Amino acid sequence: AVYVQADSEVNLDLRLDQPKAIKAGTYRVVVTARTANASAQLPIEITIKEKQPSRLTFDVDLPVLRGSPSTTFRYSVTLKNEGDDEITVNLSANAPRGFQVNFRYGGQDVTSLPLGAKESKSITVEAQPLVDITAGSYPITIIAQGNDVQASLDLTAEVTGQPSLSITTPDGR
Repeated sequence: AVYVQADSEVNLDLRLDQPKAIKAGTYRVVVTARTANASAQLPIEITIKEKQPSRLTFDVDLPVLRGSPSTTFRYSVTLKNEGDDEITVNLSANAPRGFQVNFRYGGQDVTSLPLGAKESKSITVEAQPLVDITAGSYPITIIAQGNDVQASLDLTAEVTGQPSLSITTPDGR
């Protein structure tokens, strides 16, 4: 109920709460205002869409990086929640022996992070060789997992050899 002075207006907010078990479709509602002498109607059409199931996706601009055995390989990766529900995502990596992989978000090391519905976050994946490794191509798979959904992304660290030259005299000096 609202009281309105003659020759004036009043703004109101209409809040409609949908039932949890509502089905997708278009629903029509008519809001009616009545006085003793008059009435007015406002038809409203509400469309409820199907809820998108949870799905995670990765995107990376440069999946292959090249460097020396002392290089920290840094990949800029975007993780997106394609679903309509918030999800907490755990991050892990499968890397060759001799590599340490860390995930950084907002300047901090992370192992998990929350993703809202339809939200994307940019994370940095750092793969660092721990020992002197030989030149070659090293595959690294990163995995994001939350609830019953999972995404993976294949990255490659191409380690190039470092030339070194050693000269000695016949007497070992």
